[in-house]
Amino acid sequence: MTNRIIRRKLNGNIAKVTHWDHFWVNRETGTVIHKAFTIQYLSGTDAGRSFVWPLSSFHGEFEIAGESIEVQYAEVS
Repeated sequence: MTNRIIRRKLNGNIAKVTHWDHFWVNRETGTVIHKAFTIQYLSGTDAGRSFVWPLSSFHGEFEIAGESIEVQYAEVS
């Protein structure tokens, strides 16, 4: 699921999945998500910010909109 482009159903904002099926602890509150995914918004007021969601909320909150293709360039000397 990493690098999938998703759309939040609530507001239509576009995001990229950066981490999938990981363990996450909120250091401030101690809240634990045993199966989480992390997204980075690409559009909307939260563009550039990352958020962690429980896997169980994926299909209720998001829909798959595409796939990100990241290109890595080699230095040419």
